[in-house]
Amino acid sequence: MGFGAAVSSGFNKYATFSGRAARSEYWWWFLFLILAGIGVDLACGIIFATTRSFIVPGVLLILFYLGVLLPNITLSVRRLHDLNRSGWWLGAIVFISLILLFLAVPVAIRAYENHANGLAPMDGIPSGTFIVIRILDLVQFIFGIVLFVWFCMRGTRGSNRFGADPLRDF
Repeated sequence: MGFGAAVSSGFNKYATFSGRAARSEYWWWFLFLILAGIGVDLACGIIFATTRSFIVPGVLLILFYLGVLLPNITLSVRRLHDLNRSGWWLGAIVFISLILLFLAVPVAIRAYENHANGLAPMDGIPSGTFIVIRILDLVQFIFGIVLFVWFCMRGTRGSNRFGADPLRDF
């Protein structure tokens, strides 16, 4: 699958979690996200430079990233399906990220308030919190490496429990 076909497939299967996605489809889509993200960032920079307003560039960035979020997730799930793995592997890293967010944000707010009040930033924050955050960071990092390696691997040859081989015609 080439670049154009992968981008088209990504948007045509916007909310399709079923089926499989070949390695080429995933990586061409990934390249599209990088290039489009750079383009949107440059456009936002130009808009900000001319208007000195954060509103239009901010809305443009939010719309772009929200617009590609779901197809990126569904394509990642279909890529895992091509490897005969459940999409819940992706859900695990999202779950860990949410736990980290809910742990780290209150700690950061407390540290900022402490600093603003002339206290040591970490006063009153249990040290066990930092240990849990670091362990979850490590687990998330390892999951990220595992997903990267999996996404680089060739998919299952022939049909698997998620459908036909997307490379069967090649």
